[in-house]
Amino acid sequence: MNKYLAIILTLFVLTFAAAGTALACSCMVEDIPVEAQITKSYDGAAAVFTGKVTRIEMTPAGLEVKVHIKVTKSWKGNVRGEIIVKTARDSSMCGYQFLKGKTYLVYASGSPKELGVSNCSRTALADKNNDIEYVGELARKKKSAKKQ
Repeated sequence: MNKYLAIILTLFVLTFAAAGTALACSCMVEDIPVEAQITKSYDGAAAVFTGKVTRIEMTPAGLEVKVHIKVTKSWKGNVRGEIIVKTARDSSMCGYQFLKGKTYLVYASGSPKELGVSNCSRTALADKNNDIEYVGELARKKKSAKKQ
């Protein structure tokens, strides 16, 4: 009996010792050209815009933060003025870590009334962001195609 218990215990320990570290949030990166990545992100977003973070506040449950952003330019989603996007509290829960006073290019998901951002989106600081020029071209092309 002790022999079987020792074998089971050994197998149990080896099973968990061999397991790798699990990441709470992981993003799939596709091996496609950058322009195709931007197009896919643009098409999948409910809103794409640049804006400056004016305030960050924790939601009552404490799992998300509300990020107040003053929109400076909108390419998709017709967002204007100051809006709120939600994101998870920290990056391990796929939350994007915004900084107050910084300007971002935001790819938001959800609906116009409830926009959200994750660290798996292409959301990034707007300074020296190469996406912005291409997003502008993409928005013009899509607008032109709708008119035809």
